[in-house]
Amino acid sequence: MAYEYASYAKKGHIATITINRPQVLNAIHPPATVELSAIWDDAIADDNVWVVILTGAGDKAFSAGNDLKSQRKKVCRAPSA
Repeated sequence: MAYEYASYAKKGHIATITINRPQVLNAIHPPATVELSAIWDDAIADDNVWVVILTGAGDKAFSAGNDLKSQRKKVCRAPSA
């Protein structure tokens, strides 16, 4: 299966997952989370995979963490009386 925000390869007993969003320092947003979840599910279900290496594309960062720019702003409102 082809992924947009990650790549996934298996060689022998090793699986390599690469977060592929270097333009945003590999920050994770909801679509990337869906892909990574499917990849991890596959790796865990494969009895031939003994080791998983998680890495990030590019040369500046492994991952900046959560992609805050992709999050919607939430408005807090006081409860109605």
